Amino acid sequence: MKFKCKHTYEDTHSMEWTGNWELIHYNGCFWELLINGRGSSFHSIIGVSSSGPYICIPSIDVGCGLSSWADTFWNTEKLSGFIPVTDAVTIAEALRSFSLC
Repeated sequence: MKFKCKHTYEDTHSMEWTGNWELIHYNGCFWELLINGRGSSFHSIIGVSSSGPYICIPSIDVGCGLSSWADTFWNTEKLSGFIPVTDAVTIAEALRSFSLC
């Protein structure tokens, strides 16, 4: 599934790009997505625990809780503490897109 990303960086320049996600697996408890954008690719595991949604990206040793799937601002802020902001925006937009399906 394709999605669009747009971000204004701290130096005030804006950038737009497209990304895509592919559902790799769903077992009734969690989803595995392959998220691609701007030359990066993330094999991601997403699910919902008793404390809310989460994402794990084992290949880069990142995992964290999320806001709602569609909250791109909060999810970008949370993920950008671990990965570059461009990748965080891509993943947050992929989750928003995924939530609409």
